[in-house]
Amino acid sequence: NTVFTSDGADEKANAGEYDITAVLGNVSDKNLNFIIGGTGKLTVEKAPLTVTVKKAVREYGAENPEPEAEFTGFKNGDTADGLSGELSFTYADEINADTPVGPYYEKITASGLSSDNYDIEYKPGDVEVTKIKVTPCTGSAGTASVTVIFDKEIPGLAAENFIVTNGETSVTLTGVTP
Repeated sequence: NTVFTSDGADEKANAGEYDITAVLGNVSDKNLNFIIGGTGKLTVEKAPLTVTVKKAVREYGAENPEPEAEFTGFKNGDTADGLSGELSFTYADEINADTPVGPYYEKITASGLSSDNYDIEYKPGDVEVTKIKVTPCTGSAGTASVTVIFDKEIPGLAAENFIVTNGETSVTLTGVTP
């Protein structure tokens, strides 16, 4: 009969140090009657918790989207609601509306949370800047001109940013109207 008691620690004890007492019940036979016991400390260490910033995808020229994170390592049914502080995200300075199309690795960082029960590690997230998707909605053609209207505004739209060809022959744009 081994019995362990403590000063309030249980299977869901917070990280910290607890006094414990161990008692092996009365042992008796014909010649002996004794109790074996002792005291000590039980240390409950913080569990590792990883906060990983999810990949953000946006079109060239658009605002950076609000990042999201996923959590790995919660114990005993804990959730992010039990953490202290406020999770905040920061995009690297070079990730803005003028950032060229392409992948950018580890450019969103997270911070701001704390916990008495978890050692928090933050893993940065990636950003992917995609090409602008536009659809010509309406337009008109004449013998000397073609007018194309797109379904949304294109940042940086200017005649010098486009090459238009008619077969193998380059055509000079006369104007781009936002």
